[in-house]
Amino acid sequence: MKNTSDTLIPQNLSAGQPEPRSGDSSGQYRNDARERIRLDVIGAQKTRSAVLSEIEKDPAVSYTFRTLTEPLKEQFVEFCMGVRGLQVSYDRIFKHVFDPLLHPERLNDFLSVCIGQEVRILKVLPHESMRMTDEASQIIMDIVVQFTDGSLANVEIQKNGYKFPGARCACYSSDLTVRQYIQVKEECKKAGIPFSYQMLSKVYSIVLIQNSTHEFRHYPDTYIHHAKQRFDSGLELDLLQEYCLIPLDIFFASRQNKDRNTQPPGRLEAWLYFIGSDRPDDILDVIQAWPDFAELYRDVFRFRDHRKELISMYSEILSEYDRNTVFEMIEDYKAEIREAKAAIAEMDSALAEKDSALAEKDARIRELEARLQASEKRNN
Repeated sequence: MKNTSDTLIPQNLSAGQPEPRSGDSSGQYRNDARERIRLDVIGAQKTRSAVLSEIEKDPAVSYTFRTLTEPLKEQFVEFCMGVRGLQVSYDRIFKHVFDPLLHPERLNDFLSVCIGQEVRILKVLPHESMRMTDEASQIIMDIVVQFTDGSLANVEIQKNGYKFPGARCACYSSDLTVRQYIQVKEECKKAGIPFSYQMLSKVYSIVLIQNSTHEFRHYPDTYIHHAKQRFDSGLELDLLQEYCLIPLDIFFASRQNKDRNTQPPGRLEAWLYFIGSDRPDDILDVIQAWPDFAELYRDVFRFRDHRKELISMYSEILSEYDRNTVFEMIEDYKAEIREAKAAIAEMDSALAEKDSALAEKDARIRELEARLQASEKRNN
């Protein structure tokens, strides 16, 4: 909610947490603990006027700030005030926090809880996906990594879920499988050894979706979907490709109904909050349940004091918004054209049917006229 006052925004209590009663020492202790975490990780809050004044003092920051949309301006100001977090899901921020060279343990841990087994990243690979440009414009974050056992994983965050998500996942997973096949064959050729399909490793597709499609809404209490191919006969073959799909909107909706005091976030839930939520209450809940996340959040909130880097990120987010808006407008126009063509085709079909009916009637009239003429000749 937008704050129009010039006062510090008070820290809200977590969802489901009752107001502490007078003399409720446990509630007060919890609030004191959360306040200590907030000051340590997020830092002291600032007034809106103080932040706006600081922005105006830096010409470069001020110029870029004025180019932002009103919602992005509000997010920027509230983050600098210390009353909201930063969206980690965007590409540059995600890759900063999860940099596998500086912090390999972070992405290792996140991918391990997604896949359900411990993995270790060997290296990040250049992205050579065969995605079409218009589809790539809807992707917020995309990274391909190779694990120490040779397995590959494509980690992707989508703004809006695509239509036909199953078919798309299968295509991109196949793309990555073929990429591995070509790479291994080239390595075998250079080493002078014969290629074997046994050399191929698993390929994981891990997709987080901010706004999921209708297929996921049939499972309102399930926010992680694992899949791999199996034979109905029980035949055991490793078909290499596995999938992990996470609709973030369903995750947040399902967590709203839980009592946070009795059901703190698990490890995977903590990661999803970290990636998808900028609410201070969620941040404090995660750190209280998993203290090691404090370091990650400090890494994010340090941008409060690095305005030029921060405004550059927001400028990139705006560019992404613009590309997505153009893409959506193009898709809308394409849909209108398809509907118009369908309507025209329907009208053409209707006209063709009428022409056919008229032709049949004309033929019938000619037939009757011919019979009438023949009858008149016989009578004469």
